[in-house]
Amino acid sequence: MYSKTRIAFALAFSLATGAGAVYAQDAAADAAQVKDTVTVISNNTALANDRINVQVIDGVTFLSGAVDTAYERFVAEDAASKASHGGRVVSSLSVNN
Repeated sequence: MYSKTRIAFALAFSLATGAGAVYAQDAAADAAQVKDTVTVISNNTALANDRINVQVIDGVTFLSGAVDTAYERFVAEDAASKASHGGRVVSSLSVNN
């Protein structure tokens, strides 16, 4: 569901749209946070059928896509927050039902 291509695209997009200078250590930290967040979300059975995109820009996690219920949106946002160790999460997840 979350292929290496999608992760690479999300990282490339986040680097291309980031404001100001991007330092190598920031890019590496953002890439690690994308990987951690995708792993936590994809391992959650409540989110198995949902399409959630993850981006990290300057340490801020952005979620987009669609989930089936408000509960699944909460679960995805909570998982992203835990994966980022309480860091900022901006969610634009839509609820289908």
